[in-house]
Amino acid sequence: MPSRIKKTAIWLGRQIKKFLAIDDGVRFARTLPRPRKLFEYHKNQLQENISREEALTRKDFAEILRQWGITTENLDLVLKERRQMRRMGYFLLLFGLGLDIWQTFLLQQSLYWRTLQGFFALSLTFLGILMVLACTWRIQVLTKRRFVPFLEWLRRKGRI
Repeated sequence: MPSRIKKTAIWLGRQIKKFLAIDDGVRFARTLPRPRKLFEYHKNQLQENISREEALTRKDFAEILRQWGITTENLDLVLKERRQMRRMGYFLLLFGLGLDIWQTFLLQQSLYWRTLQGFFALSLTFLGILMVLACTWRIQVLTKRRFVPFLEWLRRKGRI
């Protein structure tokens, strides 16, 4: 019959194992048929998106307008709306930065509320940056009448 210390050590070992969930992780890893299979779907989707983007660059401008749901008659209206959206992005960017500065330097609250407000302010700032970049890209594509993928446009530092 095992001693009381040995029983306690065995019980403690089981509890630690449960706490760390080592058995669950090992069991899960053994049930995976092929780990590479998990990423094949996403890899195929990415390759399909890249090929679709390359096909778009080869198409003429009228086809791109059709896919974006724009007609040549309302092109000026779309450009005007995009410019207004870009102004809204600038506003969000400045508002988010102002909110972030305000809550960092002028607001005396607990760390929880400051962190929450900081996350909100940075989210607004990021949204503003994204809106400005996307609208500027779309405006340049529509005015130059030449499609360039967004990431390539970013690599060229905003030049088409």
